[in-house]
Amino acid sequence: MITDKDSLVAELIGILRRLKEDETVAITPQTLILTELGVDSLKMIELIDVLKAKYGVDFFAPPLTLDDLRSPESIAAAVIAAKK
Repeated sequence: MITDKDSLVAELIGILRRLKEDETVAITPQTLILTELGVDSLKMIELIDVLKAKYGVDFFAPPLTLDDLRSPESIAAAVIAAKK
């Protein structure tokens, strides 16, 4: 359940840490997932699957771009917009 954007961003940071398999990696709301974290395309698909399961958001209808998924903050905005 989405309570507010800040809580959602915090949850997304936790998901990204687990995806990177490094609980100590520094991730902020503005961290760039592809370039700063080095998340590859397979991990991005895994991330999308996790987000779909957790938040019930279909990121392919309407399709989102990688720009929509560039940081925890942009993902939170996309999730909130999709739930409206």
